[in-house]
This record gives sequence, structure tokens and C-alpha cells, in this order.
Amino acid sequence: MVGRNRSAARRVFWLAPLAIGLALLAGCSFESDQLGGFRFDDNYHLRSGERLEGDQVWVGSRLMFDEGSAVNGSITMIGDEVIAGGLVSGDLTVIARDFTLDSAARVDGNLTYCTDRATIREGAQVAGEQREECADKRQGLERFVGAGADRWDPGFVARLAGAVGRAFFLGGIAALGMIVFPSSLLRMSSSVRSAPVASAGIGCLTVIAAIGVSVFYGLSLVLVIPLLLLPVFILGWVALGLALMVGWTAFAQPVGGWLLDRLGMPSQPLMVQAAIGGLALGIAVSIWDLFWFTSWIGTLAAVAVSAIGLGAVILTRLGTRPYPQPA
Repeated sequence: MVGRNRSAARRVFWLAPLAIGLALLAGCSFESDQLGGFRFDDNYHLRSGERLEGDQVWVGSRLMFDEGSAVNGSITMIGDEVIAGGLVSGDLTVIARDFTLDSAARVDGNLTYCTDRATIREGAQVAGEQREECADKRQGLERFVGAGADRWDPGFVARLAGAVGRAFFLGGIAALGMIVFPSSLLRMSSSVRSAPVASAGIGCLTVIAAIGVSVFYGLSLVLVIPLLLLPVFILGWVALGLALMVGWTAFAQPVGGWLLDRLGMPSQPLMVQAAIGGLALGIAVSIWDLFWFTSWIGTLAAVAVSAIGLGAVILTRLGTRPYPQPA
């Protein structure tokens, strides 16, 4: 009876934050005017003579405000086509495919826009600074080479220090995980050693499914109902990220044990094996980022390790049972 009550209490503990998040998001989605003027509309139009108070955030396919309309504050417009023709007493920020600033428009603050095509008509007034962001005009191979070469900006020493720092961080996480959850991580590590192909397959399918669901969810955001599911969506990705980290830790222990055995130092504590394995995996993945033209190798290595580790987490039910099952 006591065990049943504890189980019910645990379910209430996990479901309560989710229910609260859903309720808050539902209230926010239907009371957008109280969220600093956030508006999510496929085709939002502020007509002449209309006036909005406070900072605004508009998201939609076609967004426009006419000559004679006014926004008493700053406004951020994110959409496919944006047409601005009224008064903005603050800053105007636009992220769109097509942006037009009509001749009657007046911006008392700064104008910042990131667009594929921008048209600023004669007569439009911008009192502050006018900035065109993310305007990369390079094409083809020149754009690819330039984008990759931009990663050299921090300098070789800074990139090397970052790679070493990430490696030590992963080693520390692996050691800490082995101290806190030794039994569960040992079951996952055993799954990595005995069934790496099955673990990689399950891990890859899980990541592909998560990406597919995310794409579908993003495309469905034109409706109001998917907004209510946003806390569930966020919690799902947080859980997936934690599972990937746990899987990486589970992968570190057998790698560390193998390296120590090759170095003639077998039978080391599990914490030491996990730390050495995490450090080695971190270096093996991060070292390729030292040169922009080899960074793809590190990405592939990280994906492979993460997929195998994630599959081990799933196959062992978070380390609660061994896989494969003993005969």
C-alpha cells in the first residue's frame, strides 16, 4: 500500500509541472496583448488610423502596417513578406524574405533587417542607425569556402583551448555519472560492447523520428492548438538531450577500459575508466574542429558515438535492465 502511494506521488510530482506549463501557455496564447504585443497570424494587417501601444512582436506569412497607422514602441516583424508604411516610435527589426519600407514610413529609432530582398523607397525616414544584417552576397564555392574560413577568426590557440576544455568537461561528466549511477551505466556500457549495431540503429531511428516530429510541429505552428503542446515538445527535446549525454557517458567507460588495458594498467576503478574514456572521446571528436575543412569528420564521429550511446540508453530502459537479455 505504501509503495502504491509513493508511485502515485511520483506521478503527481512529474505531471504537476507539465499541467502548470500547459495552463500557462494556454493563457499566454489567448492573452497575447498582455505579452508585449505578441501576435502570431498568417496575415496580420494594421490599417490606417489604428494605433498600438507598447513593444510588438509579429510572426506570420504576410505582415504589414499602412500609412497612417502607428506603433508606440519598438516592433519586431518575422515573416515571409513584410511591408512597413506607418510610424514606429522605437526600433524596427525585420527578418523576412521580402521587405519593403514605404515612402510614408517613419522610424524614430534604429532599422535592422535581415532579408533576401529589401526595398527602401524614397521618402522613408529612419532617425537612427540603419543596418543590414546577415547579408552574405557570396555565391557557390566562394560562399562555402568563406563561411568555413570564418571559423578561423578566434585563432588556432583559442580553438585548441576550446577543444581541450570540451574534452576535459566530457571526461568529468563521465566520471561523475559513473560515481552517481554505477549500476545503470554499467548495464548501458555492456549494451554498447555486446550490441553496438543494434544500439546505433535504435539511436539513429530515435534521432530521425525526433527531427521528423520537430519538422511536422514547426509546419503546424500556423494553427493555435500546437502552441498548447509547446511544453511537451520542449520537455521531449530536453529528455532527448539528457539521454544523449547519458549515452555518451555509457560509451566512455568501455573506451576508457580498453585504453587503460592497452597501456598496461588494467583493473582501474570504474570512475577512472569513465574519465579516461570521456577525455579520449572528447579529444577524438573535438580535434577535427581545429581546421574548418575537417570539422565534418568530428561531426560524423559525434553523431556515431551519440547514436550508439542513445541506443544503449533505450535498449536498457535507462539502465534498469540488461540488453541483450541473459539466456
